[in-house]
Amino acid sequence: MKPLPLLLVTSLAVSTVARAGDYRGALAMCQKDARTAVLRIQKGGPAEGASMFRTVEEMCIKGKGAAGMRELPGYEDVLRDYEEAKRLMQAAEDAAAAVSPGGDAQSVTARWEAKPKRCRTTDDWDVAAGLKPQTGGIRRRTPGGIAWGMFFERSWDSRSASTTPFGGGSGPDDYLARLACGYDVEGVDPSFDKDRLWGGQLPDEDPRRLLARALQTGAPDSPRSTLHRVALMFHCYASTGWKVPDHYSTYLYCDEALGKTVPTQGEIEAASEAVFPGRAWEKVNLVYAAQRTLEAKKEVDVAFTQAESQAPRMKAIFRGSADAARREHAEFLTRYAEELRTLEPMTAEALRRGAHEQMPADCVEKLLPLRARLEAELQPKDEAGVQALRTGHSLGFQITEALTACYLARGHLARAKLEAESLMKGSRRVTEEEKVFHARLGAQWQAKRDLPTKEQRVQAIPNWESVEDYPQVPETEIASNDLMEQVRHMEASINTIGDVRGMLAVVVSKRETPEGVWITFKKFTSTYREMECRDTNEIVRLSFVGRSVHPVYRKECKEVGPLRKHTVQAEPVLLSKEEADLVQKGMQLKALVNQNNPADSVLTDLWKQQGAKQPLVIDGIRLH
Repeated sequence: MKPLPLLLVTSLAVSTVARAGDYRGALAMCQKDARTAVLRIQKGGPAEGASMFRTVEEMCIKGKGAAGMRELPGYEDVLRDYEEAKRLMQAAEDAAAAVSPGGDAQSVTARWEAKPKRCRTTDDWDVAAGLKPQTGGIRRRTPGGIAWGMFFERSWDSRSASTTPFGGGSGPDDYLARLACGYDVEGVDPSFDKDRLWGGQLPDEDPRRLLARALQTGAPDSPRSTLHRVALMFHCYASTGWKVPDHYSTYLYCDEALGKTVPTQGEIEAASEAVFPGRAWEKVNLVYAAQRTLEAKKEVDVAFTQAESQAPRMKAIFRGSADAARREHAEFLTRYAEELRTLEPMTAEALRRGAHEQMPADCVEKLLPLRARLEAELQPKDEAGVQALRTGHSLGFQITEALTACYLARGHLARAKLEAESLMKGSRRVTEEEKVFHARLGAQWQAKRDLPTKEQRVQAIPNWESVEDYPQVPETEIASNDLMEQVRHMEASINTIGDVRGMLAVVVSKRETPEGVWITFKKFTSTYREMECRDTNEIVRLSFVGRSVHPVYRKECKEVGPLRKHTVQAEPVLLSKEEADLVQKGMQLKALVNQNNPADSVLTDLWKQQGAKQPLVIDGIRLH
């Protein structure tokens, strides 16, 4: 039969005695265990006495029975031995930390074997953080703790795999803890192997991508962000097997995520003390890892700078296009600072999955004036101008996106569909990351047009064969695409009036009612044939599926089959008075209408004459 763990045995013994009201018996056990913890640490070191020390702390100092023992004579012996054991544990840890990392293999191994217990297993790390360890069952992550397996030896090669070596769910703080404990650091971890380095690709759960995202979203001047920066530097420069110039894109990803600021030793020490208070081992390891990383970074920077000088087209595509996009974005932020202060909280809510119930109650009243100001600036005169207003302009895209979520939250589903359909016609270029992404993608496609053969491209752009055809799309674009899908799959049936060939919505009469203005339409006898379509080679837009981007090609269609004839009439439409005031007899229009709620409608297009001549409104926007 497998013996019970020491902590459980002692816990049962102390708690059983305490429950019986015999605190003197429990005190005797605690006195014995506290003295045993001191003797074990003195004889065999922290690793030998850590388990007993933890037992005393859990049951005799912090446990439920401690309150009943504190007033008894002799409890001061427990406290004395506990404090002595605690002092010995800390002294041993300080002694190990005081030994500088590096040196010969024997020195590295000796220091590694003396590492604190919390850096040996993830359970012990969690306990040191004050978290209750798991007992029995399938091992799962402790809330607030470290991902299970993060202190395993890394027997994995990222160059031949696409997922994390430690299982799913690892985050930036998990990799920070692993680095702080010294794992994978040459000169600290004796099992370090130069053949086990990260490769040139960046899958979703790659630590470089996780840490870069943490830097993007975290408080820039916080101690944790400082340590995330150190960890990202380490994984990028000291733990990546670089191939120059093949990995140029990944190099730029690291270079741009880290920026030009490098934490000083003093900043790293202060940040380590704030995040890992009193932990000298982690502090020394992080400072050492940063020093080694800076040395590696200098070598990597020199190598890729030389590659850039030898391949100016490569530099222009990947660095030059991105720098231009960043300058454009900086100007955008300055020019529209006032509008963005109003808009950005609603953008964040629009990109959040769910019902968007946190949209302000007056979101329409806030957003439509923003669109009116941009409309006055752009003065749309045709379809291209309307598309620029709605999605081509960064601010316009944000407004359209926020209005989509706003109308959804308010239950104005026809208007939500109009806004969402506009989003589908464009590409999101709102954030700096998105603008850089599209600038690089456009530069790559231009290179394909300028250099038609593979040989020409490889000669001018030596990393060409390592470039992904469809790189990972920014997460904000994925969230925006999810919003469009939410509208597309909503339960309400939204019909388009005036969009069926041969059944034009040509106005015959208007009738005012308390709910709005009813518009009725002309009857038509029409003829038609079936249509047959095929794709061409002309790209009209990009389609995003998951984190992949794919081109959508223009279709060519032609009529086939015999003529068919029948008389049709578009269904009446209930418009708001404001929209109906634009409509006159003889004009042609299109509108979206909720089949279950006629008042839920919106005028999308209006022409002065039948036959879609002389447009007055396109996609809900009045032309200037």
